[in-house]
Amino acid sequence: MTLHSLPLFVRLAGRPVILIGTGEAADAKRRLLERAGAVVVEEHGCPLPFGGGASPQAPRSEEALRPGAHPKETIAKAEAPPQPHRHPGLVPGSTIPQAQMPDAVPTGGCRNESGMTDVPPPPPLEATAALAIVALEDEDEALAAVARLKARGILVNAVDRPALCDFTLPAIVDRAPVLIAIGTGGVSAGLAAALRQRLELLLPASLGRLAEALQAARDGLRARWPDGGARRRAIGAALSAGGPLDPLALPDGPIEPLARMAGTAGSEAVVIPLRSSDPDDLTLRQARWLAAADRVVHDGRAPAAILDRARADAARLVADPPYPLPGADWPGLSVYLELS
Repeated sequence: MTLHSLPLFVRLAGRPVILIGTGEAADAKRRLLERAGAVVVEEHGCPLPFGGGASPQAPRSEEALRPGAHPKETIAKAEAPPQPHRHPGLVPGSTIPQAQMPDAVPTGGCRNESGMTDVPPPPPLEATAALAIVALEDEDEALAAVARLKARGILVNAVDRPALCDFTLPAIVDRAPVLIAIGTGGVSAGLAAALRQRLELLLPASLGRLAEALQAARDGLRARWPDGGARRRAIGAALSAGGPLDPLALPDGPIEPLARMAGTAGSEAVVIPLRSSDPDDLTLRQARWLAAADRVVHDGRAPAAILDRARADAARLVADPPYPLPGADWPGLSVYLELS
């Protein structure tokens, strides 16, 4: 079984993201990007004014607007790629004093409401953008914008056009620093939103405190369980349903992982008889065993869809029945898959 998308969490604080479009869809994407700390810019590098999306049209050259310009001269200069103007000693985003303005208005600059030219920082913001969002209703304009951006090697999200998307934006449950993303690959934003609403009711606000407490206890956990495998099993046992650190049943007050965790989990082995190759036929308990397994033992015929339910770092071992029983060198949970 292959993944149609690889979920990633990208740190965008201070990094430019191109946004093309206006209206409610563009505004919603802008709010999300700014919540992540991104610098939202137009296709040609100008920071967007507060509260608005980006224009789908590329800004025209200032020379193209000069009165009296010959038509051919105007077209040639308008089609020239904009070049950022760099003014020595100027703080990015500030304006050039009138006394220091050059004779010709530089192309590629960003004009503010007063008509002054805001000079983008070198290199231009849009030149360093790796992501872009296209929120245009017009089909032809959207296709053209996506093509331009992809030609520059930029990953694109096209609103309501999943076939054009290199990435999608999931529904988010925020229990900072815990983030839970629900995506459908653009197939159904409504379904993702409905799942998010269910999880919002299910997951307590204390999840963030639990994550921070585990981080603060990291050195103590390493000291108590120097072996990485033993430490992971101890943490897993503590976080399991009914465990001392059950994320869904935390008491009020301070969370002290070391005080709550008694010891390591011992060796355990379970056998799962497979009724079919469909993972949906697994019982809830069997699915939990697979998700918690340190190793999965099978005879080589186990369906890939079943094996994918185990952790990515769980060992996959192929052996002929009768399977060996776990010994001292097999700590943790061993799951044996038997096909009828």
